[in-house]
Amino acid sequence: MLGEAVAADVLPGLRRRLHRAYLAALTGNQEHSSPAEIARHAAAVGDVATACAATLAAGDAAMAVGGPRDAVRHFERALAWVEDPASRAAIALRAATAASTAGARVRAVELLREAVAATPAAEFPGERAELLAQLALGLRILDLPGDPFGLTSEAVALLPDTAAPRRVRVLLAHIQILLDRRALDDASDLCDEVVALAQEAGLATALAEVRLHRAHLQELRGTSWDDVARMQAVVDHVEGGEDPVQIRALLRLGSLLQHHGRLTESLDAYERALRAASRLDQEWAPYGLESRVYAGSVAHQLGRWAQAQAHLAVRADQPAPQPGAALLESARLQLRVDRGEIVPFAELAELARWGEIDTLVAAYVMYPAGELLGVSPDRDALLDLIDRIIELISASWSPGFQGILRIAAVVCGQAADLAPRAAEPTRSRLLQLADAYAARADARLALPASTSSPAPGAESLAWAARLAAERLRLARVVGSGVDGEPVGREELVAAWEAAVAAYERYGHVPETIRARARLAEALALVGRGSDANQVAARARADAELLGLTPALTILDAVLAPERGAGSAAGEHHLTAREREVLDLVALGRTNGQIGRELFITTKTVSVHVSNVLAKLGAANRAEAAAIARRQGLLD
Repeated sequence: MLGEAVAADVLPGLRRRLHRAYLAALTGNQEHSSPAEIARHAAAVGDVATACAATLAAGDAAMAVGGPRDAVRHFERALAWVEDPASRAAIALRAATAASTAGARVRAVELLREAVAATPAAEFPGERAELLAQLALGLRILDLPGDPFGLTSEAVALLPDTAAPRRVRVLLAHIQILLDRRALDDASDLCDEVVALAQEAGLATALAEVRLHRAHLQELRGTSWDDVARMQAVVDHVEGGEDPVQIRALLRLGSLLQHHGRLTESLDAYERALRAASRLDQEWAPYGLESRVYAGSVAHQLGRWAQAQAHLAVRADQPAPQPGAALLESARLQLRVDRGEIVPFAELAELARWGEIDTLVAAYVMYPAGELLGVSPDRDALLDLIDRIIELISASWSPGFQGILRIAAVVCGQAADLAPRAAEPTRSRLLQLADAYAARADARLALPASTSSPAPGAESLAWAARLAAERLRLARVVGSGVDGEPVGREELVAAWEAAVAAYERYGHVPETIRARARLAEALALVGRGSDANQVAARARADAELLGLTPALTILDAVLAPERGAGSAAGEHHLTAREREVLDLVALGRTNGQIGRELFITTKTVSVHVSNVLAKLGAANRAEAAAIARRQGLLD
């Protein structure tokens, strides 16, 4: 601080002389100087060449020690000093790589777009080709405007056949885009060309990437268990080294295992990908971030909720770039909803906004939004949000995306719950959307397996089984059936038995519990009380172990006659924290006072109070206290 104060008071001429002296001292003693310091003093005296070289060295040094955010700053500063298009193109590639590694994926795309616009093909074909290829890869990671295929096609056309290794890098990008487009024969031919060029030039990393592409290509020709063995061979070849391609290979292996319902092995693969990403300073880079999200998602499905929370949490000491932070937060939503939290609509809508950049964020918002239809005061807004997200996913991914099976099942289930009590026009709209989504799910299941529409995996088949059961339940509620015939009770039991079996095969613990709770409900409906109690007891034990509030709510209705009216106090399933908050609400405490007493934020208290009111069916705090006293909920 003293140095800054003195420097601010020094006349410009003396300041330049001092900077020049510092620069001479630093360049004369490289052992005790840093590139960043040299760049600062060189820039201050107008020595742009020295400043630029030092800034680039500082950026490279930052990347070497896992500091991509610092590297971006250094590379962008160098871009401001350089005018030669070829040099600017090379620096832009380094800056974009650093930005992408730091998780600033949108900034990476912006840097590449600017560089492409400033690099004419006639004068700098090689530089432009590499920029185009990297821009295409950046665009395929996000859902931003652009034509990745057109970009890589132009890039390939700009380079001669002998331009290895630059041509190899461009061809690898083009192969990836061809695989995305399911142009499998063209991709296969280019893999052969890349192998020949890479072997001749000794490019080991390129050869590893070709192996990955070929394994993925075979998978796209028709998913089978052989795909797992092929991808495992790729993983065995690269895992443990310094090549980031191992992260992608492990991610694909995890995805294939998940598709086949091997969730424990899938989680292991995702966690190995995550460890590799951490070791290689790629945690926020493409594939590194996804390994966290998928590991958290599969851990949630396995019922390992503490493990899922740990994977999806953002560390306080690590600033979270967007849209990565939104992706993690959206993936956490299902955990929060399954634990009984009523997530405010404004939070869902804000997260969904990032879906315009990364559609995966919107997909993760959509499913819990559907689960909230029965408890949120913003039911119509939620229906609007779900409908918009479905159209977004259909446009960005495919009209036949497999997630339509899941959201159709969720909405049909919510429609069955809400139809008897929802007011018009919400009731009619909910029923209409349930029918529309179910019809789209039917269309997806009817599609023949192909490279563009792969056969549903174990998870999709489980959701399809739940959808079938929810449609029967909804038909009973609204008094309709198949071909005008009412839905039989035994038919409903069989449908829920099939849903339980499908979720068990896949390994989805929370959904198995939820389906088992509905099975108990169906068994009670047909008068099989003993069977219903047995199934419900197992479901309750598992649901209480997890804290799976939605399933407990279903079981309350099933077991209420057995427990009698005096047991109403246990029916609301307030969490331990919500009970603490309720006790203090009943004492007349404000949110601020409650927060100070429980050592939580006022905002968190507000969320807990909203959840308590919703679970008790109370309009305000006073009514909540009165209900709690009547039902013996207060300590």
